[in-house]
Amino acid sequence: MTRDVVISIKGLYTVKDEEGNIDDSVEIFNPGKYCFRNGKHYAEYEEPADDDSSSKAGRTRITLRGHHLEVTRQGAVNTKMIFEEGVKNNCWYDTAAGSMFIGVDVKKMQVTESEELIEIFVDYALEANYEHLTDNSICIRIMAKDSGLLHLM
Repeated sequence: MTRDVVISIKGLYTVKDEEGNIDDSVEIFNPGKYCFRNGKHYAEYEEPADDDSSSKAGRTRITLRGHHLEVTRQGAVNTKMIFEEGVKNNCWYDTAAGSMFIGVDVKKMQVTESEELIEIFVDYALEANYEHLTDNSICIRIMAKDSGLLHLM
């Protein structure tokens, strides 16, 4: 894979309430940098600020080795979330509004690798302060910038 990549992150979460399930999704695309070193894939990108300025909200690093995924965010949000199938990992999720102790309980994880694409699918439950919040899925695609794999609809 080339050093210059496009990173697509599509997330879906489901909240259960008295009336049923509420689903919501988000998808982001960011240019980033990629490298493979010491048996690990690294991808990193700058997160744009929420406002219309050219400032950056922070940096996100994705580290993948086999079926062990780490997502480290620094800036407006600070956290290091670890995703491993069949394992619940806990971490602090720090924001300007305060900190939360969260748990990430991975139910299913699939990783597909090729010369121009790394695709990671994770199905997990999210807890805050030991209470279930949402059921989630996330699909991370790291694509070589000039691969032609990026198609917006």
